[in-house]
Amino acid sequence: MRVIVVGGGYAGLTCLSALHRRRPKADLVLVDPAESHLILTRLHETLRRPLGDFCRPFARLAERLGFAHRRQELQISCDTLGIWQTARRLPLTDGELSFDALVIATGARPRSTPRAPGTIGEEDFKRRGGRHLVDELAAEDDETGPPLTVVGGGATGLQFLFQLKDVLQGHGARRKLRLVHLEDRPLAGLPSACGDYVVKRLEASGIEHLPATRYLGQQKGEIRVANAEDGRPRRLPSRLTFLFPGVVPAPCSLSVNGFGQVLADDEPLQNIFSAGDCARFPEGSYDAMTAQAAVAKGRLVADNILRLADGRTLRPYRARERGYLVSLGYFDAVGWFGTPRRIATGVSAALLKDALELRYDLSLPGEGRE
Repeated sequence: MRVIVVGGGYAGLTCLSALHRRRPKADLVLVDPAESHLILTRLHETLRRPLGDFCRPFARLAERLGFAHRRQELQISCDTLGIWQTARRLPLTDGELSFDALVIATGARPRSTPRAPGTIGEEDFKRRGGRHLVDELAAEDDETGPPLTVVGGGATGLQFLFQLKDVLQGHGARRKLRLVHLEDRPLAGLPSACGDYVVKRLEASGIEHLPATRYLGQQKGEIRVANAEDGRPRRLPSRLTFLFPGVVPAPCSLSVNGFGQVLADDEPLQNIFSAGDCARFPEGSYDAMTAQAAVAKGRLVADNILRLADGRTLRPYRARERGYLVSLGYFDAVGWFGTPRRIATGVSAALLKDALELRYDLSLPGEGRE
């Protein structure tokens, strides 16, 4: 049995790991243009640690999970998937490769946002990390200069904002910080108590907070914003603007049935599955664009590929969210665990988040132990 997984993120690696564990003689192939798996939920930590600390080379993972890694980026659409299903072959640069099952787990990319000199975003941190940037900002140590602006009140924006605050303070720098986001409160998708806690932490940290504010762009040391309600524009000084506007499925959003099979014209492609942020499961499913959901989808798809190969009934997706925690610096976090009514904050929440991150790192075969 040959299974090809396109995308080596949380969903793709989970699927490969589950397949290798349960069917060690399966012929597994990963197609991904990168050299390494990047632990995205810890990307904000590159402000104080090397980027390499959060990269897990596919070459090493391949040895332990028994897959072959092909470095290539594929052009994917519903039309091409239909062609691949009919032929049961995937076109690669070194020739076509037949498959018994194909998994599309290409994840997501940042939303399109006006970029200009003086802005930096998630893709920049994926390439270089952030320690060099912190060194540059700390060397300036300009307490009266224009603020550093973080755009985005979701988990990524807040984790970078508070990590930046702690790292700069650790360098003795006193740079002013600002948070801009479109929603009325931070962490709009979580229980209101989580957003309320973040607002208190912003006030206690002296961080300027502009909710219900639309980011329009940056030019010559200024950001252009507008009030989300009346559209009234403003210009504000900004030394550097960090853009975290959220993510969208990449390269496209794929509708799947309850078993993870991709739908084309409302009909399932029997041998093509999708998992992770690019897969949209039926309404009512746990379909968040999070690492936790990606892992759950990857496990489901692996199980159903084996069921399909064995002629057994496929299993529907019934995963439930178990919690969501957001780091707010070295010793602080906020979120919920077990039930949304159980809000966790402070040091205990930070320790719980660190434990969950470590658990994932140790789940990568042979990684995180050296």
